[in-house]
Amino acid sequence: MNRKLKNILWGVIGSMLLGTGIYAGTSLKMSFEEAQQKKESRKNTETSGSQYQAMSQEKWKSMSKEEQQKYAVQELEAKAKKEAPNNLALLQKKLEKGKFHPADSQIIIGLSGAKEKKAVPVLLEILKGNYIIGIRKSAAEALGNIGDVAAHDELKKVLGDSDIQIKLEAAVALLKLGYSQEAFPVLEMVAKRQNTNHWNIDVSDQIDYSNYSETETEIKRRELIEDYKNSSLPSKAIRYLGEIGSKQALNVIESALNDPDKFVRLGAGSVLMETEKKEKAIPVLEDIVSDATITRSVRSAALSAIAKGNGDKEKGILIKYLKSDDDYLSKKAKKLIEKMEGK
Repeated sequence: MNRKLKNILWGVIGSMLLGTGIYAGTSLKMSFEEAQQKKESRKNTETSGSQYQAMSQEKWKSMSKEEQQKYAVQELEAKAKKEAPNNLALLQKKLEKGKFHPADSQIIIGLSGAKEKKAVPVLLEILKGNYIIGIRKSAAEALGNIGDVAAHDELKKVLGDSDIQIKLEAAVALLKLGYSQEAFPVLEMVAKRQNTNHWNIDVSDQIDYSNYSETETEIKRRELIEDYKNSSLPSKAIRYLGEIGSKQALNVIESALNDPDKFVRLGAGSVLMETEKKEKAIPVLEDIVSDATITRSVRSAALSAIAKGNGDKEKGILIKYLKSDDDYLSKKAKKLIEKMEGK
């Protein structure tokens, strides 16, 4: 399965099971490796799970990981389609009342997973309305996933929104609809972190104020904004620039190899390892793996990114880490080598 298709499929799974704040790289900071571990746990769900009851454990285990992945996505989409009419009716009622709660994003996520085109008019009203930021972000994401070009004009208008989160989500949605040229300027700006002092990042609906004092809330608000600005949003922009794949897009990603944030460097390196620019990415990824001050999960993710190159040079790097003093990394290297060898 090519990288673009896998990203689309995991976009559906990530949204439906985790919500928009995790896999998309927003309020909760998650390393690439941690995200991958969550994906693996979902792919390897035992047949005792409700969605696998109709399949024997033997048949499930006999399927390749790609087949398991496709089957899991099909089951999730089937469930979403079944629930779509109720979700749409509920969302319409919320819109009529003119008030949304952050948890209402889950309704939108369900419609997104079902690719429910009947929801497009409602989602467009939410997108252009004065609603909480998380709801508008979810609406933009859903419009991209549903794939109806009727959303184009409103999404294009939203590229001028005051909040950088909405601008980026609209750009990603336009890219999914096939308008990569319109999406590129925003993706480039965010990936390069241009004019970050002027970025408006509203996180007011992402903090549970009841759990913290006023001082603690302000600290968390600032931390969250800094994470968006320096790590989460640039990393997301880089991932989707990889979907564009043009020379111009790859040049932007290559420049991110020098970013001070390790997550951004890791994301850029991971994308470039599947391109003709992989030689540029390898030293950066090796530096991440060898840096003992970085968490093992991030270093392990860098190893996984190196393995994407699937060549003798990459295999040689993995072999070096078979003798690592860190059992976690040595086991990861062994697993990656076996995968490269088709074992």
